[in-house]
Amino acid sequence: MYRYKSKRFSLKDLEEIMHKSQHGDSDSQYLLANYYDDGLWIDEEPILQQDKKEAFDLTEAAYRNGSKQAMISYANYLSVGYACDKNEALAQKLYKEAIKANDCLGAFNLARLYTTNGKYKKAFEFYHLADNMGKYCALEIGTCYYYGIGTKQDIKRAICYYKSILRLEKYYSAYEFEEANYILAKLYLEGIHLPKSLSKARKLLNMANIDRDHRSAQNIQAMLKNSHNSY
Repeated sequence: MYRYKSKRFSLKDLEEIMHKSQHGDSDSQYLLANYYDDGLWIDEEPILQQDKKEAFDLTEAAYRNGSKQAMISYANYLSVGYACDKNEALAQKLYKEAIKANDCLGAFNLARLYTTNGKYKKAFEFYHLADNMGKYCALEIGTCYYYGIGTKQDIKRAICYYKSILRLEKYYSAYEFEEANYILAKLYLEGIHLPKSLSKARKLLNMANIDRDHRSAQNIQAMLKNSHNSY
């Protein structure tokens, strides 16, 4: 996918960024890395083709030249070995450096890395840390409590976290908001941990499927379509 820029962004602007990048300006290197990561169009014309290797090289250069923004991106590349040799040990070190610099993404991405590696207690610990630092990780923490992943199962706490997503919608992605609505809808249908309520479940399912792309919510909606119960 290409990155589209408005007509106010000109080829001359790009040339200036490239010039600064070549002379070691870390902010320009990081910005140019993002352009190569997605590709760049100007006035609906392709100017830079997507080049993941070039994006990585520029991200690494930006990090080595002092860009704090580039640190997380560089660690992300290393953690999965995307366009570079995989180096989880260095990725973890960089995430922890970011945490010391009060960057909540360092904690969040470290939690995700621990999740990928099956270290669920550590993942839970760092999701909590990221949330306390301002990342808003209610879906991840709620899911840990819901299924007992990395911590003792606690459905009531999970519900509190899921409901917080509905209250603080602006801080969460559409996916997170829709998923929280879907899970709460199921809980109202089951009537075990929340009072059984078909009407509340229907409202929550409508919110979960607000973009008409939540297949699981659609399946339940279809089954409830002809139900006239109002409990």
